[in-house]
Amino acid sequence: MGQAAYLSQHHVIENESYRIGFYVSGPEKLRLPVLVIAILAAVVGSQAIVTGTFSIIKQCSSLGCFPRVKIVNTSSKIHGQIYIPELNWTLMLLCLAVTIGFRDTKRMGNASGLAVITVMLVTTCLMSLVIVLCWRKSVLLALCFVIFFGTIEALYFSASLIKYLEGAWVPIAMAFTFSNNLP
Repeated sequence: MGQAAYLSQHHVIENESYRIGFYVSGPEKLRLPVLVIAILAAVVGSQAIVTGTFSIIKQCSSLGCFPRVKIVNTSSKIHGQIYIPELNWTLMLLCLAVTIGFRDTKRMGNASGLAVITVMLVTTCLMSLVIVLCWRKSVLLALCFVIFFGTIEALYFSASLIKYLEGAWVPIAMAFTFSNNLP
């Protein structure tokens, strides 16, 4: 929101060496620390995605919902420290394909934005089920929850759909591809 406020007041960025509004919206002295924090956040986020994917695939494999893959336990002392070589290579190849295919951070951001807001919207809908079925609260409370948060997220979702032709089509295409291969 801070970037949006800055960009609404500064339509033209004077310094052409900084093309991304996030970095010009702050003081010059803080650009390098902010860049370092952004890189560290990207590293943490990518590690969380890899770890979460390994965990989900392990659970699906143990339930018989995913083909058998080699699961390596990387620690004898800590339960749950796993590595799946085939999945790691698949994730790397998909990341390279998307990066090479886009060749543009703006289009990658559009794809990422749509994917993130879609996850948030689905999570809100599923949370309403948790409110009713697990917490045994009233349907009215769950409905109020969905209306309040769902409205905000639906606005962001519709804004992301505007960028459909500019890269946001990729998460939709991947979702259809992977969901059509389910048993």
